[in-house]
Amino acid sequence: MGRKSRGKGTTGESAATTGKGGRVKAVLMAAVVCVAVGLAIASWRSAPPTEPATRAGVPPPPPALAKERAAPPASRATQPASESAAATPERFRPVLGECVRPDGGYVLAVQGVAEDGSATVGYFNPRPINVGTARASIEDGTLELFVKLQDTNYPGSTYTLRHDPEQDQLVGIYFQAVQRASYDVVFVRR
Repeated sequence: MGRKSRGKGTTGESAATTGKGGRVKAVLMAAVVCVAVGLAIASWRSAPPTEPATRAGVPPPPPALAKERAAPPASRATQPASESAAATPERFRPVLGECVRPDGGYVLAVQGVAEDGSATVGYFNPRPINVGTARASIEDGTLELFVKLQDTNYPGSTYTLRHDPEQDQLVGIYFQAVQRASYDVVFVRR
């Protein structure tokens, strides 16, 4: 004779008695998995890349092309890049030129700095990213460069960098505005 039992996990349980509760659990579990995967993808897509652009099959622009691409819109361009560099005050000259972030292949090209500190800067990943504001200053005897990006995926992201004269590199903080996260960064000469 068969045993009659109504407790969970006993041999008398049938698929019909666990069906509704099991389906609810399965649907809830599927929803949790979908939300977790969605959050992981969103986080991954908004994180700054950590591998060089060349690994993605797109090499960074050659230096001559990078300078051409880095030219600001006509409304902001007052001098050609070579004249802008020549007109840069001596105290700002150490930041002139192209530097690359070794952790991602990003290129920062400082073409010139005016007497008031306003700078002509190009930024590439590897394509040009619009630079909204760029300023150089001397703070406590240290040459600093502030760059604010204004482009798709970079709205309001900033670099706050200082020139390290011993290493001839730019060191500082990258604030990724979309993620509201800050990262320590280094730009080295190309």
